[in-house]
Amino acid sequence: MLRKRLTDIIIGMSNKNCVVLIRGALALAFVFCAAAAEEAEPQYSASAPDAVKESLAARVRTFYELFQVGKFRDAEAIVAEKARDGFYNSRKSRIYGFDVKSLQFTEDFHSAKVLVTCKMTVPMLGGKLLDIPVNSRWRWENGDWFIHFGPRKNPDGSIQTPFGPMKGGPNVGAAQSGASFPGVGAGPTLESLQNMVSADRTELRMSGGEPGEETISVSNRAAGPLTLSTRGRLPPGVRVVLPERVEAGAEGEVRFVYTPGEEPLAGRHSVELIVLPINRLLKISIDF
Repeated sequence: MLRKRLTDIIIGMSNKNCVVLIRGALALAFVFCAAAAEEAEPQYSASAPDAVKESLAARVRTFYELFQVGKFRDAEAIVAEKARDGFYNSRKSRIYGFDVKSLQFTEDFHSAKVLVTCKMTVPMLGGKLLDIPVNSRWRWENGDWFIHFGPRKNPDGSIQTPFGPMKGGPNVGAAQSGASFPGVGAGPTLESLQNMVSADRTELRMSGGEPGEETISVSNRAAGPLTLSTRGRLPPGVRVVLPERVEAGAEGEVRFVYTPGEEPLAGRHSVELIVLPINRLLKISIDF
């Protein structure tokens, strides 16, 4: 429902308004972007002791509550020390509510990734509130959880994003040459957003009574790396193996592995993939 609601609104907008919406979301999303692009992606799992889950959830809630009341300086204390300069200089947007959707941990429970939906206003839509998905990375350091962010930087100081290089700074709202962070110059259009990623197949066929595996290829035509995650509950017995990330101009392999249970699947089932940080939805149908 979250993605459908956002997609329906975008489709009904003009290109100009769509760009405003995308940039408003990116202003928040890239502040919280925690995946260091130069590091290998570790394996994450939703399984963790209750005490670990609650300690992270409490820390995440505190961070986003500070954004809700506009206390960005206080929120800086929850940012990892090496990321504080970037956090201080980046544009920060106040939010009007949030919901912690998922927590996933590495095997040693010292690193985690978090999905939160933040309520933000879109001025060109009359101040309408939208739920914007925001991913972040956290690490356990010095007895507490700290958020890490640091997208890959180019030699000129710009940050590599799926929309090309963008620069941050105290005057992000002023006209600048080239793109800015989150951007005032040339920006994405509705068509370019939709064409940044595609799958070679969106319909698969498997036997409901036998184990099986099907693979699709996801192409990234954006200017920066993209990551994939699943949304919602998977069909019983279906496991999705995702690439760590899909580099710009490259393809990533997504595997759909099926192991039949006591009641074999029949009919059509769907798996939804979200492409981050552009929040593009890929819907894959599987006929059993």
